[in-house]
Amino acid sequence: MKWGPTIAVVSIILLAVGAFFIFVLQDEGTGASLIVLTPFSTHKVELEGGAVPIERIIEHTGATYDNSTVLATTTDGEVLSVGGGTEITVQNGRCLLGDDSELLGLSWGGGMEITTTMSVARTALYSMNLPAPGVPLVWAGVERVVVLELDGLGWNLYSNANGRLNNLSGMDVVMPALTTYPPITNVGTAMAVTGLPPAENGIRARSDHTLLKPTFLEVGENDGRSTAWIEGDSGFLDADMENNVDSDGDGTIDGEIHEAVMAHLMAGTEIVLGHYHSIDDAGHQSGPESEDHLEAMSNINGYVGEVISFLENGTEPSILITFSDHGMHEGRDGLGVHGEFRHEDMFSIVGYELLGGAEPLPEPGLTVVDDISSTVEITFEEFVELPTVEAYLVVKGSKGDEGGNYRGVELSTIVDLHTSGDPVTIRLSAMDGYAVTLPGHYADEGSGVILAYEKDGEGLGDDGPIRLIIPRSIAGEYNGQECLKGVIRLEVNS
Repeated sequence: MKWGPTIAVVSIILLAVGAFFIFVLQDEGTGASLIVLTPFSTHKVELEGGAVPIERIIEHTGATYDNSTVLATTTDGEVLSVGGGTEITVQNGRCLLGDDSELLGLSWGGGMEITTTMSVARTALYSMNLPAPGVPLVWAGVERVVVLELDGLGWNLYSNANGRLNNLSGMDVVMPALTTYPPITNVGTAMAVTGLPPAENGIRARSDHTLLKPTFLEVGENDGRSTAWIEGDSGFLDADMENNVDSDGDGTIDGEIHEAVMAHLMAGTEIVLGHYHSIDDAGHQSGPESEDHLEAMSNINGYVGEVISFLENGTEPSILITFSDHGMHEGRDGLGVHGEFRHEDMFSIVGYELLGGAEPLPEPGLTVVDDISSTVEITFEEFVELPTVEAYLVVKGSKGDEGGNYRGVELSTIVDLHTSGDPVTIRLSAMDGYAVTLPGHYADEGSGVILAYEKDGEGLGDDGPIRLIIPRSIAGEYNGQECLKGVIRLEVNS
C-alpha cells in the first residue's frame, strides 16, 4: 500500500478542519449576542466585534430608533440610561459598556415612554419634599404617600387584562417600568423602595436580605413621618414590616393585607406601603391569564379602587403610587415563572394618581445666589427661554464615555445676567444634596461649560431636569466627576 498520497490527503483534510475550527474560535471570540427588550417583545441581536452604536443595535431588531430612552442592564447590578449614540464594545464574546461593565441587555420603549421601578421611591421622597437619588415621575407636594405593590403584574399581563384592571388603568399615569435582574421579588422590591439599583442597595440575589441603603419609609420616618410597611408572612427583606397571615382561610393573605392598609389610612398614617401577593401566587399555581389569575386581578382592582376612593374623598393632598416588582411568563408546564431577561419578566408597571386636592408642580428651575447682590429664582420655563447653545459633548463616567448633542445655557450667561462682580468660585448643588465647587474661570464666556436641559433632542430624564456639563478639554480626562445631575442651585463667591 502506498501511504504517501493517503497521508497527503489526510493532512490536507486535517489542515482544513483545523482552519475551520480556528475560524470558528476566532469568530466566537470577536462576536457576541445581545438581548434587546421592548415592553412587548424580546429580540436576540447577533453582533460582530468592535464598537457598535446602540442606535444600530436597536435597528438590528427591525425597528426604527426614535431617540427615546434606552436602559442598559449590566451584570454587576446597574440599570443605566444611555443615549442612542453610546457605543457598545463587542469583544471576546462579551458586550461591554465602557471599559469593563458587561451587559445583560438593552431595553427601550419601542415608541412608548418607559421608566424604571426606581421611580417609585424617588417619587415618594420628592412628594414629601425629601432628597431623593433621582428624578420622580411627577413633581408634587403632598401630605400623604400610599404605595401599593402588585406582585407579579408585568406590563404584558396588565395590557391583556381586558378591563379587569379599570381602577388601575384609570389612574393619572400608568406606564411600563423596567425592573432589575434577576426579576424576582426581593431584588425588584429592593430597587423600588430604595430608588437605587442592586449594585448600590445590596440586594442582587434571592439569598440577599440586608439592604445597604434606606427605604423611602425609613427616610420618611427619620424626618418624623408615621410609616407602615404591610406584608404577608414572608421575610424576603430584613426591614420593619407588619406581617399578616391568611386568618380567614380563603387561600390568600391579600384580604388581611388590605384590611391593614385601610386601617392605617383611617388612622392617618402618613406613609403606607401595602404589598399584595395574589396575582403572583395565582400565576404560579394556575398559569398566566388562567381563570384564577384573572380573578386575582379583579380582586386587586377592587382594592385599588377602594384606596383611590378613600384618598379622593379625603382632605389631605395625597399621592397613590402603584408598581409591580416583576412580571411573569408561561413555563413549559403551563404555570407562571419569572427570573429571566425577557420582556414578560423584566417589564413591570409603575403608576401614580394625585388625590385629595393634590396638584402637579412645575419642574424645578434654578436658584441663583450672589454674595454681593441678591437671590434670583428662575423657573424651568424661564430657564429654557434663555439664550441657548448646542454642542456635541462627551462625559467621562464610571461606565465609559457618554456622548450626546446637548442643548443648554452657558454658565457664563447665567452668571452675567444674575450676578455682579468677578466670580472666584462657583458652587452648584443638586436635588439629592450633592454639590461641586468650580473655579471662577469656568464661567468665562466661551468656556463651553453649560447647564443642559436636553440631550439628543430629549429631556434629560434621571440626569435632569438641568445638568452641568463640563467639556473634557477643561476638566481633563475625568470630567464626569464634575458633571452634576439635577442642578437646582448656583452660588457665586465674588
